[in-house]
Amino acid sequence: MIRTRIIERINTPQDIVIPGGIYGTATVRLDFQELPSAGTVTFERRASYQGAWLPIQSGTNLSVTGAPVEVKFDGGVHLLRVTFTGLTGGMLPVLTIVETETATPPSFLLTDGGFGNAARLRVDNGQTGFFDRRMWDLTYEFSSTNPINSTPVVFRFVMPTNFIIHHHSLEVDSGGVVLRTYAESQGTPGGVFGTAVNLSSSNSMTEEPAYAFQSTVTTGGTFTPTPGVQPITLLRVRTAGATAQQNSVGGEAPSEKGRAPGIYYAVISRMSGVTGDSTGSYRMQAEERPQ
Repeated sequence: MIRTRIIERINTPQDIVIPGGIYGTATVRLDFQELPSAGTVTFERRASYQGAWLPIQSGTNLSVTGAPVEVKFDGGVHLLRVTFTGLTGGMLPVLTIVETETATPPSFLLTDGGFGNAARLRVDNGQTGFFDRRMWDLTYEFSSTNPINSTPVVFRFVMPTNFIIHHHSLEVDSGGVVLRTYAESQGTPGGVFGTAVNLSSSNSMTEEPAYAFQSTVTTGGTFTPTPGVQPITLLRVRTAGATAQQNSVGGEAPSEKGRAPGIYYAVISRMSGVTGDSTGSYRMQAEERPQ
């Protein structure tokens, strides 16, 4: 699109409204029918919502005695300011704005809404699933009132969608435990998994609507792996044997893991050679990936 406008020969700012704004790349060209003998020109720009004028790069104090004068700028402009300084002579200054169509991403993909000198592609520090509120946290504490002893604690995960495990860890402050996870096809479940485990959202910000988690986690039953099968995840954590030397220790599964929909079991049992109660915590963070 080309816009042409005759402007005045005055040494005060002249503000020019650009109907509809410019969102691509544009060239501003200043011509005189008769060249001035002295003077400079400065170009500034502003979006409709901005209060301050911003200089156009390489568009400050340009001599007009050798017109035409040209400067370029990127989109996000609704107002253009032209200021002559020390203008002497010259006739009929004409301003021409030529807009070049460019592939501009939608404003929600850009910082500053696509306007301003700092506009750039927006990159959030985190997973897309985090900002979509599809990530949940599981935290289970096995304390002195519900320790791990001769009876393992078994979690049953019903996962209707593909999912990514971002974090999987054990921390023990007394004793020693082993975490083994399995797909249901790797063993035999038993008992009743009747106690629901709370899943809390990893993101409670209100930028996006709340997501209804499809996963469910319960405890109360048992799981007996088929002899010889290898667990999907294996973590072993143990504190020092002497009470005076015991410090909290932790173990974490390396890297992210992607899993298919299905039913899975996590078995936390007391480590062989450990007696008495083991206390600590079990944590997991997962991202649901619905189709």
